[in-house]
Amino acid sequence: MGIKTAKNTKDGNSYQLNVSMHKDINNNNSQIKTRLESLLRSNYVIDQIHDAVIATDLNGDIIAWNKGAEHQLGYTSSEVLDTPIYRLYPEERHGYLTADVLDILHRNKSFEIEATMRRKSGEVFFALTSISPLADETGEVIGIISYSLDISERKIIEQSLKESEERLKLAIAGADDGIWDWDVRTNTVYYSSRFKALIGYTEEEEFPDILNSFVDHLHPDDYEDALNAINNHLDNHVPYDIEYRLRTKSGKYCWFRARGQALRDDNGKATRMSGSIRDIDDKKKVEIELAQYQNRLEELVHNRTADLEQARANLLKSNLSLKVLSQSNHALIHATDEQDLLDEICRIIVEVGNYKLAWVGYALHDKNKTIQTIAQCGYEKGYIKNLNLTWRDTKQGQGPAGTALRTSNFSLVSYTMTDPRFVPWRDEAIKRGYGSVASFPLLDESKKAFGVLTIYAPNVNSFDEEEIDLLTELTNNMTYGIMALRTKKELIQKERLAVLGKIIATVSHELRNPLGTIRTSLYTISQKLTGKNQNRLEKQINRAERNVLRCDTIIEELLDFTRSSEFYLEETFLDDLCNEVINEYAFPEYIEISKKLSSGATVKIDKEKIRRCLINIINNACQAMPQSEDNELVRPLKLIISSGRSDADVWIAINDTGPGIPDKEIDKIFEPLYSTKTYGIGLGLPIVKQIMEQHSGRVSISTHTTEGACVKLWFPL
Repeated sequence: MGIKTAKNTKDGNSYQLNVSMHKDINNNNSQIKTRLESLLRSNYVIDQIHDAVIATDLNGDIIAWNKGAEHQLGYTSSEVLDTPIYRLYPEERHGYLTADVLDILHRNKSFEIEATMRRKSGEVFFALTSISPLADETGEVIGIISYSLDISERKIIEQSLKESEERLKLAIAGADDGIWDWDVRTNTVYYSSRFKALIGYTEEEEFPDILNSFVDHLHPDDYEDALNAINNHLDNHVPYDIEYRLRTKSGKYCWFRARGQALRDDNGKATRMSGSIRDIDDKKKVEIELAQYQNRLEELVHNRTADLEQARANLLKSNLSLKVLSQSNHALIHATDEQDLLDEICRIIVEVGNYKLAWVGYALHDKNKTIQTIAQCGYEKGYIKNLNLTWRDTKQGQGPAGTALRTSNFSLVSYTMTDPRFVPWRDEAIKRGYGSVASFPLLDESKKAFGVLTIYAPNVNSFDEEEIDLLTELTNNMTYGIMALRTKKELIQKERLAVLGKIIATVSHELRNPLGTIRTSLYTISQKLTGKNQNRLEKQINRAERNVLRCDTIIEELLDFTRSSEFYLEETFLDDLCNEVINEYAFPEYIEISKKLSSGATVKIDKEKIRRCLINIINNACQAMPQSEDNELVRPLKLIISSGRSDADVWIAINDTGPGIPDKEIDKIFEPLYSTKTYGIGLGLPIVKQIMEQHSGRVSISTHTTEGACVKLWFPL
């Protein structure tokens, strides 16, 4: 009888057991067993295998045991031969072993199982066991041979991998970024649910797990760069960190930042690549807008500087005005603050251009239409302080600065001693050696002057046509720089307010819950108090209720200022709205109310928001006129509410007779969270300014320590 079976070793080589014996029907089982044991034990191949090779007879007794089994299980062959193979397995596996053996005998086929085995030391470990029947030449099964490989290390790795995968799944589920994993060999991609949600998809069939799902959603302008970034990372190991736009399900393109890392084989070839995308659309929009302004400014400076250099070459660099313009352009591109820019340009005009004096003023929309000096440089010895500048169409407003502001055109006084328009300032100008004066308007986008640059030269007729053109260009560049800085400041403030709004929304929610509890508790306490306790604690309870209401009001003001709400524009007769507010407002008895409503205008506004503006201003006016402790009035306390119109605007004015606003405070009163009072949070006027700007209008304030303050709301017709 010949017995044959074949197996593969751990290193992939095959071995074959060839056992030959003659079958003698009359021999009993012990004789077959003895013969089989002898042949298997003498087989050289078995002992060359490093893993365990074990053979049993049909009774399950071990009849062959190689050195690999001795090393793996700790038993010598003399210790285990003729003993049941069950001793090598934990008791709970015995039933399964019986079933496995019966299955082999029944089907006469080989199979593999992963099962725990037990060493001589008692240690239990995982083994991958391949079990095959031993058959004679006639095909009759006469025994079983098994090949066992210790896979404990692999099991530990598999468990660690499973735990890592679970942690990864949890991390992916909780991450704000969208995760992707690309199998480079099969070109399949795993997109996390967050990845799909970022671009508006929920169903897998809408966004299949293939690379083209991503590629097809790239913005055409970003397509080449995005794919090149991937290829450079795969081929050249360039770090993968890129920003691009993806088309969302709605068709809108949004900006994302993508980062990733490739996994490579032993040859350095990428086999897979994993990474994430993050939504940066809001941040990118702000960056793009800022970059556009910066690029425009740089382009302007570059073009103007190039023109200046050409002019300088033509004039042999002898014209000082060119130097002024060139250096002013340089100051423009490096400017980060409006005040610093104006101060620097005034300095350049005086020190580089050899002018006597330069100053910049802004037009105030107060009763006197005052020109407020913002920046100055040069020899003046109190000259500017005593100018009493205005842009009204009066004798005092006929000077070059007032004329330039009023007409939005350049104004020139070629000879200060003879020009009749300059009479109010002539004597002081002559004392300081001012021979001629030129004023250049700063024009907004509607070509309306909002400020003026005024330059004083020592000589008469100092400003020729070419010099005027260059200084006009300087003024236009300076105006653009001012607008760019303001726009940049507004964009940064909007971004900060957006973040502040999110914080305030969360904080307000957390504060209102305990405030509600406090309010309810105060009410319950007040209802349960009787007799002396009620009289004794009533004042304290009322104070607590007032402060709860105050906290609620502060929260509401913060929310109103930081959140954007819809506008409900409707045609509104302004005088009627003013009358409604006046009739509804509870004015202090000691303040006299006067109204002069004569605008006769109907404008399209959000009625409730403008009502809020009027109430905020009236609140401030009444608070600015408190009654003294002895009820004596230093001067009459009066509140005048009026309205009127011009060719382009309609206005509402609220004038009090309080102490006015100090000069050092006037520039800060529209700043959020700034207040001169010991209560409140300083959002009343900033909210008014915000609402008026949303209506394409404006708010102006004029003040005088003897006449109080006047706040004016301006609406375009």
